Amino acid sequence: MESHATRVPEGWTCDPDDLQRHFIPGTTGWEIARYYGLTDFNLVLMQTPDSGEMGYILRSKGRYYGGDLMSDSMFKITRPKTLPRIMRAIGEEDFQGLRKKELKPMG
Repeated sequence: MESHATRVPEGWTCDPDDLQRHFIPGTTGWEIARYYGLTDFNLVLMQTPDSGEMGYILRSKGRYYGGDLMSDSMFKITRPKTLPRIMRAIGEEDFQGLRKKELKPMG
């Protein structure tokens, strides 16, 4: 269970109002996720426009995935395994704080 004390990393958001227009059918994010074989996913964290970056974290079938809308790659986060710990790792070292495995396109 996620702690209310978990801080969203600076330059990121998990606000549903900010996330609602991304990763819906017909968007670039949705197409990228489908390209890598994700069919049932939710956007849980995304970098803010003010950050100048387009990174994101998705959850699908109990696992977390990440990537950047400016690139065509996506990775599975292998460690840490919970969203609060992922957020902490990103807050400390950005994506370098995560252990990840690059995904191969399914298409």
